[in-house]
Amino acid sequence: MQEPIIKNFIQKENEVKLTLVFPSDAQYFQGHFSEFPILPAVAQIHFAVFFSKKYLNINPNISSLKKLRFTNIIEPEMQVFLSLNYNPEKQVVSFNYSSEKLSHSEGKIELV
Repeated sequence: MQEPIIKNFIQKENEVKLTLVFPSDAQYFQGHFSEFPILPAVAQIHFAVFFSKKYLNINPNISSLKKLRFTNIIEPEMQVFLSLNYNPEKQVVSFNYSSEKLSHSEGKIELV
């Protein structure tokens, strides 16, 4: 799957913040409302997991997804911020997609 463009990246212990742009020609926009493409929830979860594995060095085995909320759509070429916070004691990664004015989605990834 085509990765979003990373415009900025800040990493601290157990936390990473990425500024992302999802290209309009990316496969995940195809077929998801051709007249009004949006980033599917499954793609948002995929990239939250993908970047957690890549930057937070988490256990790759996912137990479940909890407290998922998708409140505002993400359109092609929109700049969004993805915040990932890892709690090693609870084996949980919290994620949040936001933009300058809106929260777009959030949830928790529980690890085995």
